[in-house]
This record gives sequence, structure tokens and C-alpha cells, in this order.
Amino acid sequence: MWGIRKVYRRAGGIAEGGHADAIAIYLHLSQTRNTPAERREWASLLRRGKDVDKDLNEARRMYAIDAKNGDPDSELGLGTMLVSGEMGKDLLAEGLEWIRKAANQGNAAAISELAHLTYHGKEVPADFQEASRLWDAAIAKGNRHARNDFAWALCTTSDQDKVNAKRGLALMRELGDETRLPVGYIDTISACYAASGDFKRAIEKEKMALSMAELSHSDLSEFIERAKRTIQTYESNHRQIE
Repeated sequence: MWGIRKVYRRAGGIAEGGHADAIAIYLHLSQTRNTPAERREWASLLRRGKDVDKDLNEARRMYAIDAKNGDPDSELGLGTMLVSGEMGKDLLAEGLEWIRKAANQGNAAAISELAHLTYHGKEVPADFQEASRLWDAAIAKGNRHARNDFAWALCTTSDQDKVNAKRGLALMRELGDETRLPVGYIDTISACYAASGDFKRAIEKEKMALSMAELSHSDLSEFIERAKRTIQTYESNHRQIE
């Protein structure tokens, strides 16, 4: 119930009981702290089915309230939801347009997401150079995920001519103490060492990521299995290729 508790406490209440309280909490929020941030939080819970019954249509409606009023975070939330394809392929183009609207307002997370889509060629032509430009723009605004995503692309691209492990490692070093970074970021650092040809360091970092994942309270079983395979890849002196 943590997701519900967090939202409800911001609204001045105390969440107790089971999932059935979700409806009462939602009504309380709609009558009190009726803000874009609260609606985004609820839309996220409804989208994921976190503590409440999953309801994509209601999540879309809640994101759209503020997206239509030009709130960039809501535009991004709605856009990423639609472009994921979870509501159907016919909404992918609309999702991209919402993300673009947020990016055009200077939203760093939206710029980073647009870079990701451009790199992978999702709803837009794949363009490594344009994706790089967008990631650099998001990084300049302080977006940490953009730094990680760009480094990952530089170190795992299938185009050997575009591999730049030195730049990738430099991007990741700017994030600070490795022991405080998320598991996925350590995985990226590992990939960049492999791309540089330093497989000993790559294995060391991937084992570090694996240990962190195994100790996590979250379900990282898929990552754990992938990390084990990745270590084997590095042991055979091959880098990761996405």
C-alpha cells in the first residue's frame, strides 16, 4: 500500500486498511488536493496496478487532464504510456506527439525519452546522431537517466564505428560514488569497460551489479539471470550488444 499511503499523506490523510480503501482515498484526493502532481501519482498507480486495480483508461484520462493544459510532466506521463503500446498500436503516434510537446517545453526527462525513441527508431527514423544531440541536451539540464542511457548506447551499439567506451565511462563517472548508483547504472559501467576491452573490470562491475540485485528487496530476477549471462559473455571476451 506504499504508493497509496504516499499519495494520501500528501492529501492530509492517513491510509489504513486494505485495497478497498483506494476508492475512498481517490475521492478524498479529488475533493481536496486536486493538483497535477496528485493526478500524475494516481495515474501511475492505475497504470501499473500498484495497490489498486489496473485501469489504463482511467490512467489515461487523469494524465490527459493536465497534459491538455500544457503541464509537461503530465504530457510526458501520457506520452510514455501511449508510446509503450500497452493501449494499442494505434496510439503510438499520439504518444510520441505528447512526448515532443513536453520536450519542446524543455522538460529534461522528455528530451531524454525522445532520445531513447530516436536511438531505437520507435515511431521515428533511427538516428544515432540526433539521439546523441538530444541526450546531450538532457544531460546539460542535469538528467541522470539521460547520462546512463547515452553511455549504454555508446557502449552497446551494434555499429562498431559508433562505439565510444571512453565517452561512456566519462559520462558515468560524473554520477559519483558507484556504490550509491542503481543496479542498472553499474550494469552500464560494466558494459563500457567491456567495450573498452577491459573485460576484467567489466566482470568485476557486473558481479557487483549482480550482488546488489540479489540483495535487493525488489524482484530483480530477470536482471539477475541476464547478469549471469552477461558475465559469461565477458569471460569469452565479448562485449554486450543491444
